[in-house]
Amino acid sequence: MEDRQLPSPLHKEMSRYAMRFAKAVFLGELPLSRGGPIASATMTLLRFDQLYLGVTCHHVLAHYCHLKQAGANLIFQVGYSTPQKLDR
Repeated sequence: MEDRQLPSPLHKEMSRYAMRFAKAVFLGELPLSRGGPIASATMTLLRFDQLYLGVTCHHVLAHYCHLKQAGANLIFQVGYSTPQKLDR
């Protein structure tokens, strides 16, 4: 049996801090009305002057690229924004 420890106050505060900046990401095949699978992840949005960047884990983009190479008609939605198709 696995011995699990309760999170320390530091771990709790670190997770609360990160969640203030994380946005939900959804990716799936269009049309969504067919009930196909939808994957979810998180992304942190950064702004450098007029440049906006989204930072997420490598496996999230790798999954998206794998589906796209398979010929899927995909959306990549960040938060409550309008679903977008990624060109890269």
